Amino acid sequence: MTTDGDLAGLTDTLQILTSFTPLLRNASAFFRLLENGMVRVPLRQRLTWLTGSASIGIVNQAEAIKVSRMISDNVTIEPVRAAGIVVLSDEFMKFLSKGGEQFLSMELRRAITTSVDAGFFSLITDGSTPTQAASGSTESAALADIYALFEAVELTAESKPLIVMSPDVGRRAATLSGAGGRAFPNMGPTGGDMCGVPAIVTDALAAGTLGLVDAAGLAGDALGINIQSARHANIQMESSPDSPTTASTTLINLWQRNLVGLMPEVFFGVERLRDNAYATITGVQWNASGNSPT
Repeated sequence: MTTDGDLAGLTDTLQILTSFTPLLRNASAFFRLLENGMVRVPLRQRLTWLTGSASIGIVNQAEAIKVSRMISDNVTIEPVRAAGIVVLSDEFMKFLSKGGEQFLSMELRRAITTSVDAGFFSLITDGSTPTQAASGSTESAALADIYALFEAVELTAESKPLIVMSPDVGRRAATLSGAGGRAFPNMGPTGGDMCGVPAIVTDALAAGTLGLVDAAGLAGDALGINIQSARHANIQMESSPDSPTTASTTLINLWQRNLVGLMPEVFFGVERLRDNAYATITGVQWNASGNSPT
């Protein structure tokens, strides 16, 4: 959306930029989970879910029927805001080529996915999150790590699992091999699947981190991505701006400098429905000893 009447000429460009929203599920762990199994509930709405499941069984003639109890819990999912400002020259925006649009779209998409995923993992990680150190660098150690995640998250027939990892772990997983060939033949350095589970690489995780998320154990939602624009705003040209501003804060006027400001913004929220909906392995160094056969 545009918020400045003088930017009518940029409407087409902004529409092109907002069209990348569906692509986020291919690059963002949060948006992938949101589209594939996460319980979607409106933000700032009271959510009631069951922490104990009902059970039934076979009852023989003249036997009493068993009674099971379903326990409920309540929570309100508060929205989290991810936003940033990109400042570009007026000439750049006026004469933006098709290649320039693609580059700008890619950069904004990267910024959004990284910030949203960083906020997402911070929201689902606390002292109760199952975490353990990697078991080694070989193929068998890698399989043991995957198995440990399956056990920690306690996957069931109703689970919607997604393996997440830092970029360095993605590179190691794609090239790890043993006597039988590649350990994960369907895995590339940017994602794929491991042991039949979809896998995604995210810049939001610290180096050496491998995780497993069960989307069925999460509840949340995200509002549409909004890209606002401005030409007459006063801004501080700092990646770590003063908040609040002080007497020494230096502001510049975009109009006086022939600049345009773009602000991508998205509100999202998530809540774990159980403590072990996310588990991690730290210190992953697969293939570090050069165990691949020659």
